[in-house]
Amino acid sequence: LSRGLGDVYKRQVREGLVPVVFERREALGGVWHPGPPTDPFAPPMYDGLRTNLPAEVMAFRDHPFTSSTTSPFVRHTEVRAYLDGFARAFDLSRYLRLGSNVHAVRQHGSGWEVETPAGRERFDAVAVCNGHYAAPRWPELPGRSHSRIRISHSRSYRAPTAFEAQRVAVLGAKASGVDIALELRAHAASVVLCGRDFPSRLPPSEEWPVARHPAITALAGQNNLVLADGTVLENIDSIVCCTGYRYAFEFLPAGLVDTHDGSVGPVSYTHLRAHETG
Repeated sequence: LSRGLGDVYKRQVREGLVPVVFERREALGGVWHPGPPTDPFAPPMYDGLRTNLPAEVMAFRDHPFTSSTTSPFVRHTEVRAYLDGFARAFDLSRYLRLGSNVHAVRQHGSGWEVETPAGRERFDAVAVCNGHYAAPRWPELPGRSHSRIRISHSRSYRAPTAFEAQRVAVLGAKASGVDIALELRAHAASVVLCGRDFPSRLPPSEEWPVARHPAITALAGQNNLVLADGTVLENIDSIVCCTGYRYAFEFLPAGLVDTHDGSVGPVSYTHLRAHETG
């Protein structure tokens, strides 16, 4: 709902339209509203997460971001508080229907029909703002059926204490993989970071506290990993897959969008519209 909240503001406050926002959870905030791993709609929000962009860049033009810290990279709780304050400042909550899971969106004449548990409604236009962090992308790991290694995805990761005294391999070396590997150091018996490539912002290997290895290509025996260069890592207890997410639009008609290559299409110039930023 963080993206949807901005769209509501632009449509109502700036353009004078009357939008309706359907949110399947019981609170606003979208990816910035945390929840337990057992919540099927909870975002991948771990306790120690901070933004990887300065808060000022993330703010709406008419509602400055104020922080209790001098760091430009704020905790996720501050982003959630900012969105709550933004909604209050412009009275946007009256346009939200919380706890309304959209089951289907169908074309109906020149408009659209939206189906929720409350029934069906028709609209002139639909903006899809459901984000990109609900459907995990799992890696292919041959040998998994014979392995005793516990495999999880970063979507369910909340705190490093769940891996106390374990030997952990983190698969995927982008933002969440680097974050989680560093968090785990204080609790896990050992941590390795495995990936196809590593961010250029990382210090040289000898100056960084987590060992780096090529990507995992298979599991061997009960507790071993086979890496892309043929190396075998032994006695691993857990793998945390920080391998990203796939786009998921189950509520849209089949064939309306194509996501097979990890992007959303088709998109042409007819889908684009110039508007003010902010």
